Amino acid sequence: MSKKVIQKAPDTAIESVITRMFMNGGSQAIRIPAAMRIETEQVRISCDPVTRIITIEPMDREAMKVAFIAMVKSLTEEERAEIKAMEFEKDVSVPTINPAVAEFFRDSE
Repeated sequence: MSKKVIQKAPDTAIESVITRMFMNGGSQAIRIPAAMRIETEQVRISCDPVTRIITIEPMDREAMKVAFIAMVKSLTEEERAEIKAMEFEKDVSVPTINPAVAEFFRDSE
């Protein structure tokens, strides 16, 4: 499809369309028509295990926060205890300067 056709695509919502699937590296990809373009950087993809229907939802930062809070609230007491029991290693080391960077600045003085 030419760029002119894509640019002239109507802004009206399309209920459904048949489109192509293809491989992109090791992943399966789907061509999304211009009229269904999603103006976001991240989406949530879910698949119903029984019907195998795939749903794609746009996720902005606010929606991601709401989804994360809902997930945390849905944790069972057992899951909460498991998370509390986890040990995380803190990196308290003093950052060092790359010798090449230090040499660069030493030469510029």
